[in-house]
Amino acid sequence: MKVLFVVIFLIALSNADNESEEEFQNWKLKFDKSYTSVEEENKHKEIWFETLKFVREHNKLADQGLKSYRVEMSYFADMGEEEYEACFISSSTKKHNGATFSGQIGGSALPETVDWREKGYVTPVEDQKECGSCWAFSADGSCRYNPDTVGATCNGSVPINSGDEYALKEAVATSGPISVGIKSKNKECVS
Repeated sequence: MKVLFVVIFLIALSNADNESEEEFQNWKLKFDKSYTSVEEENKHKEIWFETLKFVREHNKLADQGLKSYRVEMSYFADMGEEEYEACFISSSTKKHNGATFSGQIGGSALPETVDWREKGYVTPVEDQKECGSCWAFSADGSCRYNPDTVGATCNGSVPINSGDEYALKEAVATSGPISVGIKSKNKECVS
């Protein structure tokens, strides 16, 4: 009986490995990933499997109501922390000294979601990959000008305090499209 259990366990383990290998190959195709050597692929595959484990554990917690959102495997799933930081994390962010968004005084309840793409105010979300110039994507996506339909003019901008998620939600709901750059080292943001 014990031998039968061990054999069944090994077969199940082998099938799981084959399934995960197939998932990795499908992910490579989806994100057009290739590596210069078998060694490089094995290194990135190991990181990818760690990310897959993280994603599954996180989403299991989300299914139990312990996390408020789900994550999925992204283009960055095979990148280690150092590689990701070297490619994408800039230390050139400047602090803003001046007025910040203060929201509406006594305003009405905010909607749960607002999608300015549906109203034609901004372009669809784009993947900047390794460009590193999120400001260019943000500016291009939120600044569209048609002289025949001018309804307002821009007289400046006001930053939102870093980390103030409610102010960001309020600005999106009440002021219109918001351009942001997120400096993220968090695995949940790059999975």
